[in-house]
Amino acid sequence: MTKGIQIANGASHGSPHTGTRFIRQKQLLQSFVPFSAATLWRQVNAGKFPRPVRLASKVIAWRIVDLEAWAKEPQVFGKTKKVVSTLQQKLDVVQATTQENLARGRKNDQS
Repeated sequence: MTKGIQIANGASHGSPHTGTRFIRQKQLLQSFVPFSAATLWRQVNAGKFPRPVRLASKVIAWRIVDLEAWAKEPQVFGKTKKVVSTLQQKLDVVQATTQENLARGRKNDQS
């Protein structure tokens, strides 16, 4: 299990993002992408990496579903197969961690 990965679920009631899973920039850089913050934003601005969404006036995050699509479509984003394989493995870890956290939360709610 990867420590330090925090996946946020969708924002409050009435939000268009309710139920959507997100990852913030710090966790994205630490556990998912193999490059720096500067390169991340160059890639975003060049259309080679998904754009984040604004969750609040000073809060942005990336949708997990967008990162999944990015990892699976190397020709769209110009990545090599080796990078795609590495990213898919990391994404699998993030998803497993998310499922474990959700299961723990359900158990705590039932207690």
